[in-house]
Amino acid sequence: MRLLLVVCAVGARWCKDPRVLDDQWSSELSAGYRWFRSAYKGGINVLYRPSLVNIQFTVLSVVFLLGTSFDDMTWFFAAKASRMFEALGSHRRKQSRTLADELMKRAFRCHFILDCFTSTTVGKPSALQNIDVDVDDVMEIDDLQWTPDLHALPPPPQRSSLQLAALNHAYRLCITIDQALQTVYAPTSVKRQIGLGSSQGEEWIARSLNQQLNRWAAPIPGNLRLPDQEDFTKCPIPHLYSTVTLWTGYCYAAICINRPFITSKVPEISTTSFHNCRQAARQRAKMIQAYYEVPTALPLQFAIAGVFSSAMILLIDSIANSPTGRPREDTTLDSQGYSAVANERHLRICSATLERLEKYYHIAGRLNDIIKEFQDFWTSRLAAQPTGTQPLKSLDSYDPCTASSFTLKNLESPALSQPPPGVSTLAWKQSTSPYLTTQTPGLFEMGIPSLSFSQTQTISHLTSISNELHSSPHDSGVLSEEWMLNIDKILFPGGIVYDLDSSPAEPGK
Repeated sequence: MRLLLVVCAVGARWCKDPRVLDDQWSSELSAGYRWFRSAYKGGINVLYRPSLVNIQFTVLSVVFLLGTSFDDMTWFFAAKASRMFEALGSHRRKQSRTLADELMKRAFRCHFILDCFTSTTVGKPSALQNIDVDVDDVMEIDDLQWTPDLHALPPPPQRSSLQLAALNHAYRLCITIDQALQTVYAPTSVKRQIGLGSSQGEEWIARSLNQQLNRWAAPIPGNLRLPDQEDFTKCPIPHLYSTVTLWTGYCYAAICINRPFITSKVPEISTTSFHNCRQAARQRAKMIQAYYEVPTALPLQFAIAGVFSSAMILLIDSIANSPTGRPREDTTLDSQGYSAVANERHLRICSATLERLEKYYHIAGRLNDIIKEFQDFWTSRLAAQPTGTQPLKSLDSYDPCTASSFTLKNLESPALSQPPPGVSTLAWKQSTSPYLTTQTPGLFEMGIPSLSFSQTQTISHLTSISNELHSSPHDSGVLSEEWMLNIDKILFPGGIVYDLDSSPAEPGK
C-alpha cells in the first residue's frame, strides 16, 4: 500500500485535476502531498527491511522530494537507498535473470543516476560510487513482452525499449560524472595524494574526462540521436522526451567536467574549458527551444539543474565580455566567439524553461530567481561603473591563442593507456571507464562533441531503426557550432560545482 501511495504522489504532480491539490494549500506545488503524507503516516521507519518493494518505495520518495521545498532531504533518502541496495547485493552481478532481478537492476540504475545528481546538488559525497559497482546493463526488453511473474525468465527479444536503452546510456554518463566528482571535485589534499595537484595532473585529468565524454557519445545508436529540428514534431513524444533528456544531460556533464578548469592557472586549459562550457550551454538552449516548439511536449523536469548551469555559464560569458569585464584591445579566443545577442536569446530560453517547470518543481522557481537577481545585480553594477574605471580581469584574458591553433601537448591519445608521471594509479583508474572502447578513432584534444540537428539521423519509424553505430563527426577538436548535441542535478551557487575558486591548486598552495 505504501508503494501505491508514493506512486500516486509522484503521478499527481503531472495531473491537472484540481482534486490532487492539498486541502490546506491549493498551489500547484502541493500536488501529491496528501498521498505522500499518507505513505509516511506512521513516521519514517529507518529499520525497513531491504526488499524490492522497500527499495522502490525509497527511490520513488527521492523522486517526489526533488520537487518539494525540502529537496535537500533527498540526499539522506538516497544514502538510505544505497545501503539497502548494497545489503541485497544489487550492486554486483548475478547469475539469475528473472523478472525480479531485472526490476531490481532498473531500480538500481535509477537510484544511481538520482544519487549522482543529488550528491552534486547538495555538494556532498555520494554514498554509492562507481568503483563499488559491477552490474550488467538492464535488458532492453519491452514490459509488455514479460510474463507478469517475478520468477519469469526473460522472453525472446522482439522489440527494444527506447526508454530502457536511454536508461543504460544515462547510467554510463553518470559514471563519468561520478569519476569527475571523485577527482576534479576532490579536496585539495586528496588531489595532491593522487597526483592531480600539479599543472600536469590537471591537464591530464581534464583531457581524460573530456575524451570519456567523446567515447560515450560515439556509440549512441541512431534511434537515440537528435532528429533534425524541423522533424521534432514528427517524433512520438515519449521518444523525443527520452532523447532530449539524454542529450541535455550530456551537455550538463560537459559543463560539470569543464567548469572547474575555467579558473585554471594553465591558460590553454582555462580557455578551452570555458569554450566547451559556453558551447554546451548554447547547444542545450537550442535543443530545449526546438523541443518546446512541439505543442504536446512533456516538461523536461530532469533538465532543471542543467538549464540553470547553462544560464550561469552564459551570464559569466556576458560579464567576461562586457565593457568593464574585458579590455577593449583584448582579442582572445572567447571574445572572438562571443555574441551578446545570442547570449541574451539563450538566457531567455533558459529562464522561460524554468518558468515552465516552477509550477511542478519548487527549486525551478528559486533557481530562476537567482538568475534574474544575478542579471539585475550585474546590470546595476554596469550602470554605476564610471567611465575610465580600470576594467575587471576577464575569465579568459590570459590566453593569446585561437581555437584553431590550440592543442594540449604531452597528452597524445596513446598516453591514456598509462598514467603520466606524477599521477597515481588510483587517479588513473578513476578516470578510466569500463565502458570505453579501445577503437574510437580520432579523439579530441580537449573538446566535447556537438550534435547539430542537421547532422543527426532523422527518426521516422521507431521500430525500424537499427541499433548500429552510425558514422558521425564525433571527434573534430574543441566544441564547434557545426555539429551539435544531453538526473536531476540541481546546483546551488554555494555548492561544489559553482564554487569558482575550487579549481585544482598547485602543490604547496
